[in-house]
Amino acid sequence: MKYKTYQDFMYEIKNDEVVIYKYVGNLEEVVTPETIEGKPVRVINASLIGNAGFTKSEKVKKVVVSRGVKTITMMSFLYCPSLEEVVIPASVEELDISAFSGRSSVKAILVDEENPVYASMDGVLFSKDKSKLLCFPHGKSYETGGDIPEGRMRVLSYSVPKGTTEIGDDAFSDSYLIGITIPDSVATISGRAFNDCRFLEEINLPAGLLEIDYDVFQNCSSLEHVEIPCGVTKIDFEAFDGCTALKEMDIPNTVTKIRFAAFRGCSSLTHMVIPDGVCEIENNTFADCSSLISISLPASVTKIDLSAFDGCQGLERIDVDEKNPVYEDRDGVLYKKEGDKPIYTPRALLSKNMDNITSQSQLVGKTDEELLDAIGKELGFDVELKPDEGWECAGSRFEWYERRYRAEDLKIYAFSEGDRITKLTFSGLDIDHLPLAIAGLSALTVLDLSYTKVTELPEWISTFSNLEVLNIYGSTVIELPDFIGNLTNLKELHLGATKLSQLPDSLCQLKRLEVLHLNHTDVAKLPEGIGELTSLLSMNLHGSKIAHLPESIGNCKALEWLLSYYMPLEELPESIGNLSALECLWICQTKVKELPESIVNLTALNDFDYKPGRIKELPEALENILKANKKKLEEEEKEGLESEEDETGVDDCTNADRRKTINISLVIPDTEWEDED
Repeated sequence: MKYKTYQDFMYEIKNDEVVIYKYVGNLEEVVTPETIEGKPVRVINASLIGNAGFTKSEKVKKVVVSRGVKTITMMSFLYCPSLEEVVIPASVEELDISAFSGRSSVKAILVDEENPVYASMDGVLFSKDKSKLLCFPHGKSYETGGDIPEGRMRVLSYSVPKGTTEIGDDAFSDSYLIGITIPDSVATISGRAFNDCRFLEEINLPAGLLEIDYDVFQNCSSLEHVEIPCGVTKIDFEAFDGCTALKEMDIPNTVTKIRFAAFRGCSSLTHMVIPDGVCEIENNTFADCSSLISISLPASVTKIDLSAFDGCQGLERIDVDEKNPVYEDRDGVLYKKEGDKPIYTPRALLSKNMDNITSQSQLVGKTDEELLDAIGKELGFDVELKPDEGWECAGSRFEWYERRYRAEDLKIYAFSEGDRITKLTFSGLDIDHLPLAIAGLSALTVLDLSYTKVTELPEWISTFSNLEVLNIYGSTVIELPDFIGNLTNLKELHLGATKLSQLPDSLCQLKRLEVLHLNHTDVAKLPEGIGELTSLLSMNLHGSKIAHLPESIGNCKALEWLLSYYMPLEELPESIGNLSALECLWICQTKVKELPESIVNLTALNDFDYKPGRIKELPEALENILKANKKKLEEEEKEGLESEEDETGVDDCTNADRRKTINISLVIPDTEWEDED
């Protein structure tokens, strides 16, 4: 959409009222107009176009919002490096607090005394009756200049005024405050109130507080101690997530509920005692508490999601109250009462297991069943063995999603043909390495490491001559080794949602590869020899950092799916027209402005997703191809439905069909690439 401009303001008229979207001038003091084209200015809306409102306005120091404006939306003053003061008129009825987010330099939010909804006290935004603190300006949390060296700042403390009863959502978010004093008059502290206060070292919680809300102290990485008042009954999800300096936490006996990820990433926490009354330990509650040595569980806990302890590499013991009706500990290892097998072995104990296989010579003469038992013991997980009934039985993200929330169903899944293990999946398990015992499973065709914390692929993987599927989707693997080219039978390689930044040229040796998924990686370049992958059926690049596709891609003549959207792709190579089997091509949310002439040679194309505003029009020949193929596809689907009426319980989906579609829908939006238009 094209917006009009008036006195450096981009705007639009809606329902006889003016909506200002962006300021594009360079004045130090800006006053918004009361009217434009004879219409009243009612809204400052920064949420609809990129870098809108006063966002990233370098020179603006003061903004006076004109009388008549009723609404100021989110992000309106985001990342304004020089802005110090914002004046709000009496007419404003709706003010999104996130308008001041993003560590702006705003030191004061001043509200007209006649405003019926809002008020200000010493530059801090409150509700009209001053009972609720709504927004503490980020720039008010530090000082610069004077006796402070250039490039440095002095962080400050703040006392919430007596009489305040509530601190609102995000009220202090991103603040540089080092200390905050809260009066006992405060009864409610809302979600994210102190989120990302990375300098915060001291804070007191009022005696009447009943709940620690969600994300309240998330990423307060300097906070070493918080005293939770007696009377608090609930610690909500992610309340202390990322408080890396937090060394101790005494939870009062009044707490009966601790939500998921409440203490995730508290890497300095060493001991934890759960009060009696808490019934459930939810997923990721103590995940990545790498210094946690012990945890004590009361008699009341009857349900434990074992992902609660993911990443607790220093954990030595779990102690359970003797009166607990469901669980017990045996020398610090967690068991179900009357159960024969441990359900969770603290990670620090696993490393002390003297029976782990540590050399290739120990593999000689061992059966696959014995190796599987050794793998389970080294990693501390039960192994469930199933018959191999086809490709679909291999673990995947879909299965992981189904089982991750079932409290105790985190297992290693293995599949066998006869006495040989053919498929092995660790999907979603808290493991950071692969036991050497796996190297002895020479019949493996599928190895699934998705959503694990494995950071490195050991070289012995290159000996798996039968391996067809390698899945590291969502893992912490950071490098694809050169020996990947030795896996000459590989048909599927799932690398998406990892931190991979480059691919080895040896990848092009995988002549049988049918599926290559690189979605949401840091990969910026495909190997020049990518065209040697002549068996490739599906390539998923969306969310990567690839700007150019090699000309050799035109040699991938079996390719049917090419997903190259939501990435900085600048153009399609002329050789794209050689992909005579290509059915699906997505290039929306890219920088592609023109299509190569050869695009009309894609005679099998039936699904072409692009950005009409950037690509002005499609060649007529291409439009005809798309229409004809879509019609043909509809007719085939209709015939398929009719034939299904005569058959029940028959699944004729081939492995190739499944390989083309798996993971295509797994979209992760948090990428650095943004479509500037």
